[in-house]
Amino acid sequence: MGAASIEMCLVASGAASLYFMPRDVLRVTDLAASSLIVREAGGFVYDAHGNPLDMPLNLEKRSGVIAASNPKIVGELI
Repeated sequence: MGAASIEMCLVASGAASLYFMPRDVLRVTDLAASSLIVREAGGFVYDAHGNPLDMPLNLEKRSGVIAASNPKIVGELI
């Protein structure tokens, strides 16, 4: 689709099992709301390396992201 927040919400809704953006192109403004939605729905959000996503509140830092309905999927991906 091309919009990380929408694709992450597909994971939260159960319409997708995984969203993976391997490149460090997303800013905190791209990820904050959808990360909360995924986590509140019982999903998991990691950076592109499989670490828990933790970004500073500034626009300079960019990250990749993995949103998953199940942490086992992330283990298989990485």
